[in-house]
Amino acid sequence: MSVAVQSKLTVTTLRIQFDGHAEFVLPLTGFLEELPRENKYTVRSYRVLRPLPSAAEYKTIRDALYEQPFERAIREAVTVVESVRVEVQGWLDALPPQIRSTEKGNAIRNCINLLQRAVAPPSPSGLEKLNIRVVFLPNHYARTKGERLADAAGRLRAVVTTLRTTARELPEDKRDVEPTLVSFARRVEELQNYIEEVKIPSAF
Repeated sequence: MSVAVQSKLTVTTLRIQFDGHAEFVLPLTGFLEELPRENKYTVRSYRVLRPLPSAAEYKTIRDALYEQPFERAIREAVTVVESVRVEVQGWLDALPPQIRSTEKGNAIRNCINLLQRAVAPPSPSGLEKLNIRVVFLPNHYARTKGERLADAAGRLRAVVTTLRTTARELPEDKRDVEPTLVSFARRVEELQNYIEEVKIPSAF
């Protein structure tokens, strides 16, 4: 994208020219600075600080920014699930006693119980030597509990894909860990599927 330095771009232009993550990636990597907004209804705009990357260069920069070890990706996903559980528990605790025993109260309690069981599988020994890293593009606008759970499941899906790809592409001298990788990917996928099936009560 050829844009003069010091030019101004709107967030809409960034999303069209790059993707929905450009408004986070390019300021963080020194290509743009966000300009002050007159009010919350004003479209966000940015000043170009240096020549913008090509589409291919941008993808490399973006993926490097969001890349993380697979263990951390799993921990972050489970942390999101736990934060949702705490919030749901807080809402249940704040309900009057007579409401807690209703169908709605039981639905909330069931949701809490399901979220409590979303536990990360322990990482098998031996995988650390492979230096497996995952690229996951998060939903920065995930606000509701359902959206955050979906984002956590998406992060785990990225882990599963990366683990299986790594297993297929192992060099001959590391083929001994392939069964471990495949088995662990299956366990992470089970956790992902479990989280996807959790339903937040409609009142949330």
